[in-house]
Amino acid sequence: MRWVFVALLSCFCVTSAIGQTNNEDFDLITVCSGFEGHAYFVSGRLVTSDKTGWGENRLPGYLILLIQWKDDQRYDLFYKGNLSEGKIMPFTMDGASVSFLRKLDPHGYLFSVVYEKEKVTEIGTYHFDLNFMNDGELLFAQQRRNGVINSMFAMTALCVGRETASLHKERP
Repeated sequence: MRWVFVALLSCFCVTSAIGQTNNEDFDLITVCSGFEGHAYFVSGRLVTSDKTGWGENRLPGYLILLIQWKDDQRYDLFYKGNLSEGKIMPFTMDGASVSFLRKLDPHGYLFSVVYEKEKVTEIGTYHFDLNFMNDGELLFAQQRRNGVINSMFAMTALCVGRETASLHKERP
């Protein structure tokens, strides 16, 4: 229940933030937050050997937005997290390559995101498993190599569609 509240609150904040910019260029499909799962940390510069291995992990405050551009109907991913300094921005603004792999029946989406900067490489997959209201779950996996911390994540997040957020927002 806590994550439902977090996702709805996130959707309200995102809708407000997008409302302050020009959101006439795209449609917000869903907002995902409350990332929980497991991470594997490789021994290295900041990870001592006793901290190496699998463990439970969370990404508090991290958001993923699935949008569709109106002009060419292309799907895209935006995020808010540590690297975005609290701003909502497209992955491509950081130099990542976002590939929409395919639409899954009936309301799913599958993406890959590849980020390479200097020697650092991150490869992620984003599987949106949504219902007709664009509510559901995001299955997220990512591997990072040659960074300050080398790691692998496998997480899920709760997703709330714009329609659901509007319904909850209109209630007294």
